[in-house]
Amino acid sequence: MGSNSFLGVLTLMIFFGLINSSLNERDRRAEEDTYGYIKVTTAREIGRSSINIALKKLSDSSSITLIAGNLDGGTYNVSLSRDDSIMNVTSTAQFSDSTYRIISRLLVYPKPFPQDSAAVSLHVNSVGMKINGTPLIDGRNYDINGENPSDTGAVPGIAVLTSTDSANLAKYGGYISGSQDLAVNPNLPNPKAFVDEYMARADFILTPSGSPYSGNMTYGSITNPKIVFIDGSDSTHPVKISGGIQGWGILVVRGFFQLTGTMDWHGLVVVSSSTVFDFSLAKGNPRIIGSLLMGGPAGSTLEMRGTSSILYSSEALHQAQWIGKLLAYHILDWYE
Repeated sequence: MGSNSFLGVLTLMIFFGLINSSLNERDRRAEEDTYGYIKVTTAREIGRSSINIALKKLSDSSSITLIAGNLDGGTYNVSLSRDDSIMNVTSTAQFSDSTYRIISRLLVYPKPFPQDSAAVSLHVNSVGMKINGTPLIDGRNYDINGENPSDTGAVPGIAVLTSTDSANLAKYGGYISGSQDLAVNPNLPNPKAFVDEYMARADFILTPSGSPYSGNMTYGSITNPKIVFIDGSDSTHPVKISGGIQGWGILVVRGFFQLTGTMDWHGLVVVSSSTVFDFSLAKGNPRIIGSLLMGGPAGSTLEMRGTSSILYSSEALHQAQWIGKLLAYHILDWYE
């Protein structure tokens, strides 16, 4: 009797032990499966986030081709290559022992950009103009260095809103060349449609508090153009530049600006003001290689003196249009 009871108890102990072992094994596997899932999903999120990080860094420097870093306890590597408007992006992320790869192909396109209607586009009613010396406004198509003018792709020297303004500026025809000296275009781009975004995304800002700016200043390069904002909105304290300024990209001037040094800008110059103003290219042989877009209240004036020049360049404008901060992306292919 006692022997049978012992055997029964022993059998139950073995039975429940097996059940407990089975439950423990199931819990262990469930825990491993859960942790494995967490590792994979974390690696996936790191991979996705790393593409956003890469595109953000690319907006600051268009020459970046490889980005690596740490994120959420893991690591990532992103490679980028672009062929014209197509960008290939490959992200490899790792979290613990899990690796996740994303291969994508993006369409790259610039945001709206002022139409290059002329070497100088004056979106000003009753626009004024002052010329002294031997300045030049040339709508022939120069290269990005301001050399090798060509009639291929040439534009008018100056475009204005009305035939009245064209007639008033006709006396300056000797200083203007291009596909035609003067053109009337009532649909000229308005600087107001672009300046807010350019100001918000500026890489460099020059204000009256730092004025006058002396010495030589260089902004960007041919391969890495930048956005520079000169904030002269305070008419009592204009921004003054007495040194040399050289740059590639987009130069935005708001309000009052005095240049007594040299300037050599390759790209787009946008000048805008809410009050009547004079934009003056006078001393120091200033050059704009690209185009000038100017807008403001009726009676605002463009002044050119000495040997200042505005030379149209589709190449310089193309570089400015494709600044990283002004690009948008559309997903063509995405593989995970």
